[in-house]
Amino acid sequence: MIRPLVKKEILDLLRDPRIILGMIVLPLIMFGVLGEVMNYGTQQAISVSQPTSMRIAVLDLDGGNLSRDLVSYLKSMTRETVVVDKIVGDPGLYAETHGYTGVVVIPRGFTANLSKGTPALVEVYTYMREVSIAEASRISSLVGLVSGYSNVVKQRFATETHVSPGFVNNPVLVSGSVTMGGRHYSAGQVNALTGLLFSVVFAPLIVVGYASQIAATTMGVEKEEHTLEVLLSLPLNRRSIVIAKLSGSIVISILATLGLSAGLYMYIESVGGLSGGGSMPLDLLRNVLTPYSIATITTALIIGVVLSTSLSMLLGIFGKDVRSSQSMAGVIWTLVFIVGYGLAMIQFSSLSQSMKYVVAAIPLAAPVLALKLSMTSITGIVWVSIAFHFIETILVLYALARVIGSEILITGLGLSERFKKRGRKRGFAWRRHR
Repeated sequence: MIRPLVKKEILDLLRDPRIILGMIVLPLIMFGVLGEVMNYGTQQAISVSQPTSMRIAVLDLDGGNLSRDLVSYLKSMTRETVVVDKIVGDPGLYAETHGYTGVVVIPRGFTANLSKGTPALVEVYTYMREVSIAEASRISSLVGLVSGYSNVVKQRFATETHVSPGFVNNPVLVSGSVTMGGRHYSAGQVNALTGLLFSVVFAPLIVVGYASQIAATTMGVEKEEHTLEVLLSLPLNRRSIVIAKLSGSIVISILATLGLSAGLYMYIESVGGLSGGGSMPLDLLRNVLTPYSIATITTALIIGVVLSTSLSMLLGIFGKDVRSSQSMAGVIWTLVFIVGYGLAMIQFSSLSQSMKYVVAAIPLAAPVLALKLSMTSITGIVWVSIAFHFIETILVLYALARVIGSEILITGLGLSERFKKRGRKRGFAWRRHR
C-alpha cells in the first residue's frame, strides 16, 4: 500500500518544473561551471608558481664565489634571472613595475658566513596584487625556490668537519618580504592573512543567500496560507504590499549581517590565538583594512543584499506556494556559489580590461571583489561593479513593478499545457491503479 503513495509523491514533485529546475537542473549547472572555474584558477596558480615561468632580479651585494653560485643556481632553475647593479626605492615595487616575479638581495658577508659554517641570510622581495590562490602560490614558490639553494650548500659542506649539524640542516636563511597596497609584510603574515580572508570571503555571500531565501519565500507563505487575498482586499496598493515585504526582508538581512560580523570578529580572534602570536591575524587585518576599504566593502555588501533580495522577491512571486518559491530561490544560491568560488579561485588582476568589466557586471560580484582587492589600491573596479549592481537593481525593481500588476502575483507562474496534461494522465493512472 505504501508503494503507490511513494510513487504518487514522487510524481507530484516531478510534475512541477520549478522543482526540477531548482533541485536538479541548477545543481548540475552550478557544479559544472564551478569545475571549469576551479580548473582555470588552478591552471593560473600552476603557471605563475612554476620556477620555469619566473623572472627574477638579483642584487648581489656580496660578490663572492658562493653568491655567484647562488646566481647560477637561480639561472638554471628560472626562465630568466637578471643581475642588476642597483635598485632604487622599494624592491617589491621595483619587481612589480619591471615585470619580475621578485627581487633576490644577497647581502654582504654571504660567502664569508657560509665559509665559516655560519648560516647566511638571503632577502626575497615580492608583491601581492590581490587575495587569490595564484598570488599566494607565486609568493610561496619564490621563497621556496631560493630556500632550495640550501640543498646545494648541504652537499658542499656535508663532509666538512668544522661545521655544526645545525648549519648543515639549515645553512641558508630566507627572509621574505611582500609589498601590498604600499605596505610591507612578511611572507608568513601574508599567508596568514590570505588564509583568513579566504575563510571570510564567503561570509557576505552567505548573508546574501539567506536574504534571498527570506525574500523568495515571503510571498509563497502568503499564497500558501491564503492571506494574500486578505491583503489584496484591503484598501492598499499592490506595490505597497510588495515594497513592505521587500523592506522587511532587507531589514532582516541587515540584522543578519551585523550578527555575522560579530561572529566573524570572534572567529578571527580565535584563529589569531591559535597561531601562538595572540591576535596577529586580527591586528594585521586592522592595519590592512583602512576606513576607505571598509566603506567600500560595506557599500558593496549593502548593494549586493538589495540586489539579491529584489531578484529573489521577483522570482518568488512566480511560485504558487512555499515549496516552489524556495525552489526558485535556488537560482540565487547557484549564482552565489558560482560567483564566490569563481572569484576566490581566479587571479582577477591578470584578466584583460574588458574581462574585468564583464566580471564586475556579474550580479553579486561586488562584495567578493571588495574583499579580494581590499588590501590593494585597486578599488576603482569595485566601484564600477557597485555601479553595475545599482543599474541591475533598478532593472529588477522595474520588472518587479510590472509583475505586481499582473495576475501572476496571485496565481504564480502557471504550468504549461504539456505538463498539465502529463500530470492529469499520471493522476488518472494512479487512481486507476489504486
